[in-house]
Amino acid sequence: MINSILIVEDEPNLLESISTIFEMQDFKVYKADQGKLAIGILNDRQVDIIVCDINLPDISGYEVLNYVKSERRFFKIPLIFLSAYAAPSDIEKGMKSGAQDYFTKPFSGKKLIDAVKTRIQQTANHRQNED
Repeated sequence: MINSILIVEDEPNLLESISTIFEMQDFKVYKADQGKLAIGILNDRQVDIIVCDINLPDISGYEVLNYVKSERRFFKIPLIFLSAYAAPSDIEKGMKSGAQDYFTKPFSGKKLIDAVKTRIQQTANHRQNED
């Protein structure tokens, strides 16, 4: 089964780099450079996980996360923040808001891939336990 990922990042070069990393790992990649576009993609596509910047041009990554958590059909989709906000208080805020992980820029591609795969596996295991 091919996993799908939604990457929400407003910096074009970084969006393409992250997309390429996950395409090389055989993910189906959906890309959004704005939060509202990401929400539109969520409503139209099956997504297994979201990697989302916090500082977006229209709505914040926190608003994307709040939308995901407020919609029954999406609330189990893990969201990982990827942000330039690197202060311990920023990371704590991100984790307390319901993100499953928080990466600061610059980041390790390998660590991000490992975190994404781990979160997808945890979600799959959780769903199996519910059945």
